[in-house]
Formats: sequence, C-alpha cells, structure tokens
Amino acid sequence: MTQSGPTLEELLRSADTLIREARRKRKEADRLLRETEEASAPGRGQDPNRTAALQQALADAKADLSAAVDLLEPELRRRESGLTTTLRSMGALEDRKDLAVRLADCYGSLGGIARRASDHGLALELYRKGRDLEMNSAYGIKSTYNRVQWIVMQVLVDPSSVSSDSELAGHTRGLLELLSGGTVQDAWTSADILLLAAISDDRRRLRRAWDALVASHPAADVYKSGLLVLQDLAVKVPGNALLLYAIDLYRSQLTELTSASSPQSA
Repeated sequence: MTQSGPTLEELLRSADTLIREARRKRKEADRLLRETEEASAPGRGQDPNRTAALQQALADAKADLSAAVDLLEPELRRRESGLTTTLRSMGALEDRKDLAVRLADCYGSLGGIARRASDHGLALELYRKGRDLEMNSAYGIKSTYNRVQWIVMQVLVDPSSVSSDSELAGHTRGLLELLSGGTVQDAWTSADILLLAAISDDRRRLRRAWDALVASHPAADVYKSGLLVLQDLAVKVPGNALLLYAIDLYRSQLTELTSASSPQSA
C-alpha cells in the first residue's frame, strides 16, 4: 500500500522549518523597527526603504506562519476527530501534543503580527485559538503566552470587560494565581505576573513580580516590551492607578539602564 501523504515526522519537520524562518524574519522586523524608532527623532524623516523592508519582513513571517498552520491545523483536527481506542495510546497522545504545541506557537506569533497591524479583532481570535490549545490539559502545553495576550486584547477591544465582577476579571485572577504559584519564574513570566496584577488591582503581587523582574537582570527589551503593553492598556483604562504605577516603575528602570550604559557613566 502506498502512502497518500507525508508522515507525521515529515509534516513536523516542514512546519518547524517554516516556524524557524518566521522567527528569523520577525527578528529582522524587530531590528528594523528599532532602527526606525531611533531614526525618527524630531526633524528627521522616515526612511522609506527601511519602512518597506519592515513591512516585507512582517509579511514574509506571516506567510510562513500561515503555511505552518495550514500543515498543522488539519492534521490535529483529523487526529482529534478520529479518536478511537487505538488512537488513545501514549504514542498517539504525544503526536497530538507535538502538533498542538507548534500550532499554539503559530497562533501566538500571528496574533502579534495582527496586533502590530492594529487588526485587534483578528489578533483576539488568533490568541483565543492559541489559548484554547494551552488550556487543553491533554496537550500539556506549559506556555501561557496566548492566555496572557488574549486577556490584554480583550481589554484593548472592550475596556469595560475588565470590571471587577466580570468573567474576564475572573480569568485574569485565575491566570495570575497560576503564574504566581510557579516555582521557577523567568523575566518574561515576572513581567506577565506584573501585568496581570496591574489589571487585577493586586498591588502586593505587582511589587513581588517587579522585585523578581529586576533581580533577574533582564535585557532592556524586556522592559521596553512590558512598558509598551502597559501604556496601551492605560489609554484604554485611564482610571487604573496600578497601571500608571507600573509604567512609572518601567520608565525609571529604563532611564537607569540608559544612564548606566552611556559613555559618561563609563
């Protein structure tokens, strides 16, 4: 009997190649964005060539990620819809995990590209798909990236959804509890805890997360990324004092890092 399509291993290798290429192009886009921001000082115009290269890098990353989704999504759906006693074996479960982990990663990256393009509706839907995979205990996905970003996008799309007695507020507190209870917290996790604590009006957890973040001595990009998200949220929820407090913490730390790295401080 001849095989009608690629094996799972071949499919995963193809998806991994596309995901790696997309990451490379996203890094290139991030580099171009930093150069664009540095060059956009008062009185200086934008470089149209750099802007075009940035847009092309994002478009290429989006194309690669979409192609990976086209490989992974139908295969995972096929394996889920065809569950039988045989397919419930440990080997079959691991195969589905391999597909789901990659698919959640793709959704998260595509959500970020959509958000950068100000397509908040699409970003919210992509993060929701990734969140659903992360919350499926059968897949054992440790990442909570899509869950955090889904909450952020919900607030950006509908600021009233984060009222203290809302369903979203409950999701936010639940995820905050989950992340705060982890035994190992890297810089990005600490930044996520701080973000969720600010949304949840939990000053105690915010301070603990900030202390852990500073103690981990992260790169400036961690602070810059966190600050951008907090600023976006503060515009939508201007009455949240903890968001403003967190913004001040990030700005002060970035100022300190900039001063420490300046030639005068050497």
